[in-house]
Amino acid sequence: MPLSVMEFMRRFVQHVLPCGFCKIRYYGIFAAVNANSKQGLVFTLVAAERFIPVLEGLNAYEVYREITGCDPSVCPKCKQGRMINIMCLSLKKAG
Repeated sequence: MPLSVMEFMRRFVQHVLPCGFCKIRYYGIFAAVNANSKQGLVFTLVAAERFIPVLEGLNAYEVYREITGCDPSVCPKCKQGRMINIMCLSLKKAG
């Protein structure tokens, strides 16, 4: 399915974990048990180098900026000012 760059990035960034959260583990071909057996075969078949986790540990804004080269905090209207976060809502259960 063809997607615009911005739509692809919007969908991609939805999968980036917020700061403070961590990924459980890889599964499938990236699982530790398949590191030597299946990963080598897959990378040989697709003729690609192994994945280098350059985006690991970055927050959603940093990932977006790294991939697109655009800063998401720049004002979309005037293109000069910078938007800042003045309040962050936390959805924590009381208890």
